[in-house]
Amino acid sequence: MAHKKPNIFTYSTMHNIARLLSSTVFRNEKLRNELKDETGPCLVIANHESAMDPVNMLAACSRPATFVLSNAYANTMPGILQPTLHRMRPIVKQQFQTSIKDIKKMMSVVRSGGVLVIYPAGLMTEDGASTPIPEATFKLVRKLGVNTYVAKSSGMYFVHPKWTSGIRKGRTTLDIYKLFDAEELEKLSDDELKTAISNALAFDSYRDQENAQIRYSSADNIEGLENVLYQCPECREEFAVKAVSSDGSAVKNTLRCECCGYEQTADSFGMLHNRKGLGSEIRFPSDWSKGIFDRLKDEIKSRDYSIGCNVTIRKLDKSSHSFVEIGKGRLTLSREQLKLVSEDAGLEIEQKPQRFPILPFVPGKQIDIQDGADVYRCFPDNPEIVMKFINSIKAIYELGDGDNK
Repeated sequence: MAHKKPNIFTYSTMHNIARLLSSTVFRNEKLRNELKDETGPCLVIANHESAMDPVNMLAACSRPATFVLSNAYANTMPGILQPTLHRMRPIVKQQFQTSIKDIKKMMSVVRSGGVLVIYPAGLMTEDGASTPIPEATFKLVRKLGVNTYVAKSSGMYFVHPKWTSGIRKGRTTLDIYKLFDAEELEKLSDDELKTAISNALAFDSYRDQENAQIRYSSADNIEGLENVLYQCPECREEFAVKAVSSDGSAVKNTLRCECCGYEQTADSFGMLHNRKGLGSEIRFPSDWSKGIFDRLKDEIKSRDYSIGCNVTIRKLDKSSHSFVEIGKGRLTLSREQLKLVSEDAGLEIEQKPQRFPILPFVPGKQIDIQDGADVYRCFPDNPEIVMKFINSIKAIYELGDGDNK
């Protein structure tokens, strides 16, 4: 059965609303929009800096496009928006899990001459750096076999960081260009295809910002970033890094290690500076984050490894478009197994962590576990462990055992 096309009236209305938001809230500039002259079937692959990225994409595409959205994202939109979402006809699927049914829906879109938009990373960046593209993406692009465009966002990470709430005003850009046409795609080797897509979607928001020097409101307020940069780079103590004010004001512009006193203070561009002179300066939070990840990956590689936490569990209820608490439980992870157990809910889920590159999460708050069509949102008793848990998943996937290829 063919996937239904977006309702033209609804899409046109949402496109115009998105244009207004894109120009006023996100101050978005279109560097290129080569998609506007495309009349045939095509695929758009986009990088993912913010949960708001689809707004700018929708604003740029007047021709009705089908967006691929996550189950949790689509089903927790406010009930008042559900009818509109339904008429937009997105393809709703579990993150990092693409079923045969999902692929058939995507194939249906391009076979009917439509525009398909996907965000291969699946999740917006938590530290400003792009993550490796799942192998399944390259196979999907090959299978679709149509003109393929890249939609590259910049600045959205600073407008809407994953580690905090609210919108920070500042300029953003969107660059949409053709990566290759169907004929070129057919001639590419698998390695050439992988390299082309990976390079096109790679980004480091902080290095981009170093060149752009754009001011964003409250860029020096980095409260919440400590949940991402949870390990001190100087003494290596975990969960000792806290966000504090350097001048006694309400703005928490400094990350300080309570163990050794190491400090980094953010400027009005979001960059870090070592004002105290203890240890080295790490100007880009993305570099600090990479250091944490690399050390953890070495640790996991060198020994038997496991991590666990007690959690409160909520289950996605599609009828109420919300997560409903079902009980307490324990979430554990080793190189062999990801496991969620709850006697309260009569729940026992076991999965191979090598099969997915990451889990949906919010730093310092929650981790989502997907099981078939169900989504379980886990809130650790010690929420600061979330990012270490996620880094562990990333590292285990990268170390792999061949199952993820």
